[in-house]
Amino acid sequence: MTDDEGSEIVSRISEFLKKIVDTSNVPGISVSACLDDLHFNACAGVRRRGSPGALRADDRFEIGCLAKLFTSMLFMKLAQRGILDLEEDVASSLGDASLEDSGIRIRHLLSCTSGLQGIRGDDARVSTDPTWRQLLDDLGRVPRLFRPGEAFNYHLLDHVLAGELARRRTGVRVKQLIEDIVLRPLGIQAEHPDGERDMPACGHVWEGTTKRYVPIGSRPIGDIWHPAISRRRLSTREMLKVAVELVRGSRDYCRKEEDSRPVEYAPLATRVLTLPGMRQGVWEYRRPLGPALGLVEYFPGCFGQPGASAGGCCSIAFVPSHGIALAIALNAPLVHIRDGILTILLQALGFEIDTSETRGSLQRVAVHDLEGNYVGGTRDTSLVARRGGDKLLVDVVEGKGLLQTLEIQIDDEDRVSSHQGVTASNICFHRSGESGSPCVSLGWQTYLKARG
Repeated sequence: MTDDEGSEIVSRISEFLKKIVDTSNVPGISVSACLDDLHFNACAGVRRRGSPGALRADDRFEIGCLAKLFTSMLFMKLAQRGILDLEEDVASSLGDASLEDSGIRIRHLLSCTSGLQGIRGDDARVSTDPTWRQLLDDLGRVPRLFRPGEAFNYHLLDHVLAGELARRRTGVRVKQLIEDIVLRPLGIQAEHPDGERDMPACGHVWEGTTKRYVPIGSRPIGDIWHPAISRRRLSTREMLKVAVELVRGSRDYCRKEEDSRPVEYAPLATRVLTLPGMRQGVWEYRRPLGPALGLVEYFPGCFGQPGASAGGCCSIAFVPSHGIALAIALNAPLVHIRDGILTILLQALGFEIDTSETRGSLQRVAVHDLEGNYVGGTRDTSLVARRGGDKLLVDVVEGKGLLQTLEIQIDDEDRVSSHQGVTASNICFHRSGESGSPCVSLGWQTYLKARG
């Protein structure tokens, strides 16, 4: 790509981002990308609504659950150094009787497939910093819902367990290990919350009375949760460095370039577990995203990891076969806009998105197979699927209260589509990889049909 072609792409992307900010009420969007040797940045909007100061590529965003990717990268490094093994039994390594005979391995923790019923990021306990003993006492009351590897269920607890294992093995907390082993070698410096080098992009939330996004303060997060969700702030420039490293470290790219670099991150992109494809608005891609050891597969051949915090969202994506790396961040929690921008940018950079496999995964599922009670998700949540006239009704229950009821049209053959968008959620019907039991994935949580 010539410099003129690169300048044209930057100009078009900048105009595109400005149009989104002008029409969607998003306070600000930052994008950093790399195509071959061309690096570029584009921003639109403001750092903080109501205050002067345009958003810049060096402004830092809270990474939220993007922390899981860094934890997985850390474990790849530790495994390469012989400090631990991804096939280790977690109960033995932690000496925790509550996990005995569970069969949970480290790789299950990193891929959110341990089978434990976990804790959501919006749980009040995430703002506290319990001791390991307090967490263990709580863990003893956490149900084991699936056999390890049976179903993908996105929550915080798996990575918190992994973080404690790494701390015991090294004597250092995960936050420091990530800084020393993962980020600093990429030229990403530690944060300076009170120094002028740190330029935070303020988070925002929607205010119904004024019908606009307003600034919010940072939410406290206890250190013990850091391996799964973090207040760490990174700019899209810095996130891009991580994406570029993942491109360079992937096996496909090394073969293409006949590179002798170590492929320590290759397993991140080669052990992806694929779930049925899903649709989010007008953008079709895999959702729930197939879990790997810290990565998801957006499209066939395109990997990455999204992150979200109370007042913003971000995402890293890369295509090893094309040498494409992307980082995007918004200072408002609008994940559908984030994912839509990501899709359009991938296409603009020359990646032809293949949705044939996604479309091919569409199936018709018999209603009588789906009716019943489902367990899973996170604490105190469950589903009930029942027939209601010409619709399959799925009740989402938390504790003893009904959160919402999703309505899915039944066709003339008494079947429903295996996945579809419903209200603000995506719902997917599939079968467990091991038992073959019916499963429902709602967003990123999976529920297994109760036996009997």
